[in-house]
Amino acid sequence: FNTRQQRMQSAWFKFEFTNVTLLNIEFVGTSLFLLVNRNSKTYIERIDLQTGLTDEGATYVTTLDRRVHYAQSGGTTGVTRASADTVTTTYHLTGLQFPAVSTAASEGVTQAVTSTGDRLTVNSATWDGSKTIVVVQGEIPVTTKVFFGEPYTMTYEFTKPLLKRTREGGVDIISTGRHQLRYMTLEYDNTAAFSLKVTPIIGGAEGTAITYPFSGRFLAATNTDTVPSETGSFRIPIFLKSLNAKIEIINSSPLPSNIQSAEFEAQYTTRIEQQA
Repeated sequence: FNTRQQRMQSAWFKFEFTNVTLLNIEFVGTSLFLLVNRNSKTYIERIDLQTGLTDEGATYVTTLDRRVHYAQSGGTTGVTRASADTVTTTYHLTGLQFPAVSTAASEGVTQAVTSTGDRLTVNSATWDGSKTIVVVQGEIPVTTKVFFGEPYTMTYEFTKPLLKRTREGGVDIISTGRHQLRYMTLEYDNTAAFSLKVTPIIGGAEGTAITYPFSGRFLAATNTDTVPSETGSFRIPIFLKSLNAKIEIINSSPLPSNIQSAEFEAQYTTRIEQQA
């Protein structure tokens, strides 16, 4: 953010890839194309870096890495009834190799999410040399739009809240005294899920973090068949010096989180009297 030929605020972001060899990268318009090698196979993948995107028939984008829709990837589906109580649906994702489901992780490393935001339970994901065979629990109607992909975590870390004062010719940071953060209020809109994580910094090392989860799904909600889309504010306690507080917004779900602004309530005390 620039004003009067001076930079008042700057921010940056990065993507982290695991088990990938990046061969080439190129922008075409607002889309970033990547040529990558995964599991001895070469893929062209795309990241759309623009605002206002939505899935067809939805008000948000289901956020999964390497996301595909089974019909768009030449896939087929079938329902298997092992017993009256055990029903599974199998999807064949042609030409796409997804990681096998990890039994050690509660959600595995391959996820299946419907266009209405329901996360299906993935029993297995296996590669047969030409396609990934994904088996999910339950009988899923063939008309249900299902996205497949790998989950990832979005993290936003706040810069340290600092006190500043305007002087002739610039802005000074007030470095003396004690700036104690009490509460933070986060403003959001059209949001379904996120968490706020507060970590104290003690002696240069991170202490025990406290996580405050937010869900747009309330006990009083009458409609549980659609993705929650809430607008409002979320207030949490901090009670740390501003320089000793690491504050993060985290969303590891495929559901949307749109953060608008943050406001801090704080106390400032000093024993030094400064002259202008």
